[in-house]
Order: sequence, then C-alpha cells, then structure tokens
Amino acid sequence: MKKLKEQMLDVEVEHLMKAAGNSETGETYADILRARQLSRTLPFDPRNELSTDAKYIADRIVGTMWTIFIVLPLVVGILVAALYTWK
Repeated sequence: MKKLKEQMLDVEVEHLMKAAGNSETGETYADILRARQLSRTLPFDPRNELSTDAKYIADRIVGTMWTIFIVLPLVVGILVAALYTWK
C-alpha cells in the first residue's frame, strides 16, 4: 500500500516536471509538491514520533509483563507461605 502511494506520487512528480520543463524551478516546485503530498499521506514522522496505537499497544504489553513477572510471583509466594503456615 505504501509503495503504491509512493509510486503514484512519483508519477505525478514526473508529470509536473515534464509540464514545467527541466528547468531548475520546475524541479524545485515538484520536490516541494512531493514533500507536501508525502506529509499528507504520512501524518507523522516515524523516526521522531510514536503513533497513538503504538503507545497503547506498548502500555498493554508493559502492563501484562509487569503482571506476569511481578504481581503473579508475589501472589503465588503469599499463597505458598499461607499454605505452609496452616499445615
């Protein structure tokens, strides 16, 4: 899907460059247009920002791991200690 969008943008940029000729201004305008359209299709910079979905998934994973490795051993330890004291 992402490659298809990039290919469509490349075709549009090539069309604009042919229409503007091969002058320096045409290339600059096409590059600016391509950057604008890429920023519309990719609403955030994946190198610097995290999506809300990624933050949600990471929170769920960290919470689950915390439960498995911290809470569960504590509960099991308390139950085992309680069983040994009642014997």
